[in-house]
Amino acid sequence: MIKCTKTIDLISGAITDFAYRIVLSSPFEMQIALPAYDVNPSGCPKQAFTFQMLYLDSLTFPAFITQVPTVDVRVLTQNVSFVGLHNFKLQVTEPLTGLINEQDIFVCTILDANYATALNFVTEIADTAYLVNTP
Repeated sequence: MIKCTKTIDLISGAITDFAYRIVLSSPFEMQIALPAYDVNPSGCPKQAFTFQMLYLDSLTFPAFITQVPTVDVRVLTQNVSFVGLHNFKLQVTEPLTGLINEQDIFVCTILDANYATALNFVTEIADTAYLVNTP
């Protein structure tokens, strides 16, 4: 007989810290697969896990990341106001028991876009005289 005083174990694929670079010319989408979880002991019944992202820096969740992921976590922004470090936690719930695992904490670093702020000529074109009717 298995006593089902269970826990939710992270098996593989924990989300690690990652960087996202803003691209001003066109939107760039980054996807990070959700990790795999299982109940322990393995013989206990389970239902499909539910996932939720928690933003640790503020009560207002930023729009650039998926708040309720299904298969993966998605990052998409062209807004340079998001440049900086953002701390997140992936909360996984087993709905049959209400058990929660929220050990997967990671940092998303938003990097500024690469764009020109100045234009410098490496070589200059010399003055040229052009005569009328010259080919």
